[in-house]
Amino acid sequence: ARSVAFEVLSPEQCANLLIALSQVMDDAYRRHPFDQYWVNSLWDRAERLIPPLLSRLEQAGREVVITTMFGEGAAIGWLTKLFRQETFAHGRYGDRARPESDWLFTDAELDHITELILGRYRAMSATDVIRSPNPLSLLFAWRQGGDEQGPRELVEAYTISDEGLVEMLDNLTSTITSSDRGRYHVLKENDLSPFMNFENARQRINNLKEHSDLGERARRLSAAFDTGTEF
Repeated sequence: ARSVAFEVLSPEQCANLLIALSQVMDDAYRRHPFDQYWVNSLWDRAERLIPPLLSRLEQAGREVVITTMFGEGAAIGWLTKLFRQETFAHGRYGDRARPESDWLFTDAELDHITELILGRYRAMSATDVIRSPNPLSLLFAWRQGGDEQGPRELVEAYTISDEGLVEMLDNLTSTITSSDRGRYHVLKENDLSPFMNFENARQRINNLKEHSDLGERARRLSAAFDTGTEF
């Protein structure tokens, strides 16, 4: 039934739908946030539309759509999720390559996507990164795409100031859910050490706990370093 539904769409309509998804999916998340990695989330359902829509396009049309999506799409958070998944699926990072039948894009297309999205990451300010739906995932995508220095340099430059450090760490926390504590925020060494000196950041935050303006946030972050801060 699904394939039949897409057959009634013209290639131009399929292309327009794909480009539209690349523009709006971050806004959709911001309006009604959800677990971005939840199977059957809005992002997940949008991702499942990609193969049937792309299959309706000729090669030249695919190239134009992919270039437009990853080169210009405003939904950098959703595009980053796709990029990270494909990087792992193709075996370019990690050791769990998936069968080609599970890929959204060909190897050549992923080469092009990598070039496009790394170019966009390098053009982003730290504020742009922080304002994205999942800053930590974006930094890891940038690194896993083949540029380890770029994201580290961006984070280190932004966190020279105490205000920048607090702002960055506020946006790099991970959310944990447990049966005994419920939901809480943590700052994990494995998450932070690729982008900053973990122990130095922890010590700086401890030193800021009595700061007149940053003290409350620093105390919360200090707890997130140690045992996690509950919601």
